[in-house]
Amino acid sequence: MADLILASVAGTHSNGASGMSFQEHLQLMASQVDALIGVAISDMDGIIVDEYKTDPSLDMAMLAAEYGRLWSVADQAGNACELGATEECCVSNEKFNLVIRKISADYFLLMTISPERGFGKGRFYAKMSVASLLEEIEV
Repeated sequence: MADLILASVAGTHSNGASGMSFQEHLQLMASQVDALIGVAISDMDGIIVDEYKTDPSLDMAMLAAEYGRLWSVADQAGNACELGATEECCVSNEKFNLVIRKISADYFLLMTISPERGFGKGRFYAKMSVASLLEEIEV
């Protein structure tokens, strides 16, 4: 697992079926979603595996850590209400729209999008990207 994380942070992991590194996946998402400010793959503890951002001042690590906790609470609530596991959380703030999508039991995708546009497209591409990201993670 540590080798996977180190290779991913370096943007070199590409042993999955798609042959793309995590960084390539993230850059592709950024090119497809209008107003995407940042996108990251994180573990459920909020530790970033890889990230891509258009704004260098954006602290994706802090967002992943804080919203990873929200994910945990949402998942517990869903299970307590017999709704099942959480697949996606969307949060709209003054500065950003956040799309948080489960990749696996251990990882999630976090997208930070401008509040003016791109929210629906972000949700769509997050959902569509999960299968290929899961292939990369499982290698």
